[in-house]
This record gives sequence, C-alpha cells and structure tokens, in this order.
Amino acid sequence: MRLARTALVPLALVVLFSATVVQAKDFRTAFVRVVPERDWKPEKSSPIAIEVANSSAQEKSGEFSDAFAKELTEQLGRVLGYSLDPKSATKVKFTVAEFEPGNAGLRLGLGFGGKAYVGGSIEIQSGGKEIGSLLYSFRPNAPGAAGMAREAAAGIALKLTNGERDKELHTKK
Repeated sequence: MRLARTALVPLALVVLFSATVVQAKDFRTAFVRVVPERDWKPEKSSPIAIEVANSSAQEKSGEFSDAFAKELTEQLGRVLGYSLDPKSATKVKFTVAEFEPGNAGLRLGLGFGGKAYVGGSIEIQSGGKEIGSLLYSFRPNAPGAAGMAREAAAGIALKLTNGERDKELHTKK
C-alpha cells in the first residue's frame, strides 16, 4: 500500500507538468506580437506576393528593411512552404514604421538594457481590395540589422501561419 502511494506522487507530478507544457505558448514567437485589426491567415494553396516598405527615419532602418524582406521570403517560402509569386493577386505588404536598434552591447553583455524596438503594419490586398490588416511589434535580442531581421521574420511568419494573435503591441520603452 505504501509503495503504491509513493508511486502515485511522481505520476501525478508528471501529469501536472505535461498539462502545463501543452498549454504553454510557442517560445519561438514569445518576443513578437501580432495584433489583428482585420485578421488574415495565409493559405498554402494560394500564392502570395511579399513586399517590405520602410517608413522609419532611423538611419539603419533601410538596412533592416532589406534584410527583413529577404528573411520573410526565406521563412514564408522555403521554411513554411507557401507559394511566393511576385505577380500574385494576393499582396502582403509589411511596413516598418518604427525602428530603434538600441544598444546591442548592453543587451548581449549585461543581458538587459539597450532595448531595441521594431513596429509596423501588415496590409493584405487581393484584387485591389483590403482583405486583412495587422500590426506587429517585437523586441529583438540579436545584434545588427540582419540578425534582428532574422529574429523578426521567423516569429512573424510563424504567428501568421499558426493564427496566434495578441491583444496589444509592446510598449516602446
């Protein structure tokens, strides 16, 4: 009887732990927030065209936007398997509205401080009509525009695909 009781305690802990793990959010998208204004989710059977526009005045935002376009193409096309066609009727436009690279030395060296921030919008049009609109923000940890773009593209592409949405964007500082 005593042996049976001691065997139940670890079993109960395993069941409890596995239940909390199943309900946990995807850690790959934890630093990215996507807030729908008019929700949209890409379909594997429908080709899409990707465009990245930069409206930030920060001097390195152009470098980030170029890297972001390349990484989004990689993530949505090769990694997640969507059909990308620049002539597609469905156009997905990512606009980088705010870009603050922060201080990568503080983030990497101390583990805090030097906060970076990127925010913008995602507009989806099909046949000239808007079919979706989302806002995004993220707090990258990687140094440099290319590293930040790699982090952002993976998280945003995954959130668009899996339908995970947030209630609010990150605060700027």
